[in-house]
Amino acid sequence: MSVSSFHMIKFALSNPAAFSLDPDGPIPFVYRLITAKRLSATDLDLTPFRGKRILIVGSSSGCGLECARILAQAGCHLIITARNESRGEEMVEELRNGAHHDTTVKAMTLDAAYFESLHRFGADVQRLSHLDMVVLNAGVYRTDYTICPETGWEETLQINFISTYILSLLLLPLLLKSPVQGRLLLVSSEAHAWADIENHNLHDLLHSLNNPDKYNCYDRYHASKFLVVLWAQELSHRLDPQKVLVASVSPGYCLTGLFRDFNTKTFSYWLERIFCRSAENGACEYVAALANLDTTSVGRLFANTTFYPPSRAASSEIAGKIRTSMYQNMAVIMPGPISVLLQLDQLDV
Repeated sequence: MSVSSFHMIKFALSNPAAFSLDPDGPIPFVYRLITAKRLSATDLDLTPFRGKRILIVGSSSGCGLECARILAQAGCHLIITARNESRGEEMVEELRNGAHHDTTVKAMTLDAAYFESLHRFGADVQRLSHLDMVVLNAGVYRTDYTICPETGWEETLQINFISTYILSLLLLPLLLKSPVQGRLLLVSSEAHAWADIENHNLHDLLHSLNNPDKYNCYDRYHASKFLVVLWAQELSHRLDPQKVLVASVSPGYCLTGLFRDFNTKTFSYWLERIFCRSAENGACEYVAALANLDTTSVGRLFANTTFYPPSRAASSEIAGKIRTSMYQNMAVIMPGPISVLLQLDQLDV
């Protein structure tokens, strides 16, 4: 499927919210892309991160890598992930060059497309004494329907939502052991508000999204990010904010490898350079969200330098039904080895 930025805008304008006054619609989104302040690393106060142990999942490229580069200047204990050991070693060497003298960098292997890798990572990471902050940034945007052979789930759904769900639960015990308030940031998108959701429970929605005949690549991506926003809301309801703070974040439309499957026609090339933010701009949204997250902003989406109240889509009746059934429905689809680790009800929350 050949897809360009022009194709994306054409699709956005066909969205029911496009010509409404809904601030979550595509046109207001484009307006914010153009007019909102684009944060750079020099705008950030890195003091809150000094001495903290911070894990960034999905940090081998794009906004995740830029986030790691920024935090490496803070004098923190940084843990990054890569899909293979050699790439992890390259990243460690790269991040150590020019880092703050108190910064330490460690790489762990994780491929979010595989349950076996998620389980192995979950077992390995439990050897840590604690985590102070976690950014779950792994994400893809596939133009073709692609199944993860080991899990049986479509790749956008598997990596954007299912792996994020699993990792958040695997890492919560370590965040609860933080000597300060743990902070968990789930990477979503403002485009979550464009999700066209008809199913009223998560089980039916997941299987509908996994059907190649039901959704196109745009709908599936929006739905995956919609589910991430709902999971951040649900976790914030379940957790004591005095112990762990949870929110989601949107980096905005950034020039990263996320859109590697899209074509590179000249028109698309220039369109992206007019509207897109840099990967550093997007990463700065992550860092600012972590720094500003408090008990008044738990469960909310951070974008364009501020925490927003829930979108109309994320606060709808359908969203509420999906959100409240999320933990029970996800428990059914988890493979045995992982489900043993995912016991939220047994956590001291």
